[in-house]
This record gives sequence, C-alpha cells and structure tokens, in this order.
Amino acid sequence: MRNGIVTLFWMMAALLVSEGVMAEGSLTFNFPVSCKLGQTCFVLLDKNTKTTNIVLNTQQQMQQGVNVVAAAAGTVTTVKKEPAPVVIPGQPQDVSPSCGNQIIIQHDTGWLTQYCHLKDDSMTVSVGQQVQQGQVIGQVGQSGGANFPKLGFMILANGAPADPFTAHLWCNTIPYQPYGVITNGFSDHPVTLEELMNGPVTRQAFTLQDKQVIGWVRMYGVSQGDMQRFTFYKPNGQAYGAPQESTISGDYSQWFGSATLQIGGNLTLQDFGTWTLLYEYKLKNSNAWQALNKQTFTLG
Repeated sequence: MRNGIVTLFWMMAALLVSEGVMAEGSLTFNFPVSCKLGQTCFVLLDKNTKTTNIVLNTQQQMQQGVNVVAAAAGTVTTVKKEPAPVVIPGQPQDVSPSCGNQIIIQHDTGWLTQYCHLKDDSMTVSVGQQVQQGQVIGQVGQSGGANFPKLGFMILANGAPADPFTAHLWCNTIPYQPYGVITNGFSDHPVTLEELMNGPVTRQAFTLQDKQVIGWVRMYGVSQGDMQRFTFYKPNGQAYGAPQESTISGDYSQWFGSATLQIGGNLTLQDFGTWTLLYEYKLKNSNAWQALNKQTFTLG
C-alpha cells in the first residue's frame, strides 16, 4: 500500500512538472521590471509559450531607462548580445522573431529564468556571476523580434515553461488582466498609435474657437468581435449625442480608439464647464458593457 502511495505521488509530481508548475523544489519570483503595473507598464501573456511580456507604455520610458532585475537569486548561465544585422543591398532582410539581447539565470532545484529583448549595451552581468533577487541585470529594450519596448520573461521548471499567474509563482500577488486601458487623453487634431507610443499627447482645455475635441484611448489585449463605445457628457450630466460605437476588427496586442466632439457652431456659452468622456468595452460573447475609463476636459 505504501509503495502504491509513493508511486502515485511521483506520478502527480511528473504531471505537475510537465505543466510547468513544479520543479524539484519550490521557488517564488519577484516581478522582474522596475515599473508600476497598470500605470507605467502592462502585461501581455503569451499562453502558447507561457512568456510574460512586460510592456512599457512609451518609447520615451525605454530611452530614459527602465531596469530589469533578477526575479530570484541564482547563477548567470547565458549573456547573449543580438548580432548586428547584415544588410545586403537588394536582398530581403530577416525580420523573424527572436529573443534579441538576453540573459538566462539558473536557480536552485531545477528552475531557470530567461530575460529577452533587453536594451542594447544595458546588460550588467556576466556568465558565471552570482546574482541576488532584485539585483539589476539590464534594462527593458526592443531588441530581437520585439515591435515595442518590452521584457520577454519566462520561468522554466526542469525545462518546462510555467505560467507564473496560474502556478502562483510570484512572491507578491500580481493581478493579471488580459485586456485594459494603457493611456488616454484629448487632442484638437487626429493622432496615431505610433505618435502616442512616443510620448503623451494630451490637452485638457478647449474653447469655442477649437473645431473639435478628440478623445482617445490606448488599449491592450483586444480581440476581434469585441466592441468599444464612447459617450460624451455635458457639464449638466446629460449625454451629448449618440454613443459612438465600433467593433474591434482583429486580435491586437495594442489598440487605439477615438471619438470626436464637434465644437464649431454646435456648442454655445451654456455648454461651458467640465465635460466627461466615458469609455466602455464589451466582450464578443457578452451582452454587458464595462466602464473601463472616464476622463474629463474643460470647455470655456
């Protein structure tokens, strides 16, 4: 009977390892980027590879420098710099995804952590070096196959990738929201996602001499078939015009939506004051709208 119980235990342990949730021992990990989740960065989880992509809100942050830290104490086994691209005139360039500048750290009892897309010339450790949990090892970058500033972070248990959110591997509870608002603001002219990724573009006060107010929202993790809705509210709390709805056209890691309030000839002195723009989101398999963002501007 005792042998049967032991055999059952090891069968369960092997299953857990294959799912990437257990190694030979137990470890928990620090969040590996010195950013404020939900304020200056957000998480995109690749469920296929179990890579935790920690994305910076703007290119400006990357240029200023955002530190990457060791998620747990261990020994550096890999420090790899992305090779400079070889440009051959008239030949197509290789743009296949890659880890870019990367560091791998070996931890106790079968755990590894991998840090990808690090900023050029930011890596501060060498192979064989012992590092402590929370020690700076580099900075968030855009090397390899990254199309925006991010850290590609992976935890492996005996070679099997682990999802740190479902396996409860974080030292502190870190909520994961698969979609949400990154930033928001207002402008008097149309803006693009590329423009917003370079830094904040926003204005809070408008006059009757302005032609329009454009309210915008940057989202992450949107899916095809989901819907978004903008509604402008006057200072007296009444909705102005019909809600501006649209359907998300595809699956996007980052999405930009906007709504326009025409000023010239449509508004009067009675409309002076603080206006509100409500942004709502609805999943394709749901009938319920979720209020994700509310922002204000003044007209006067």
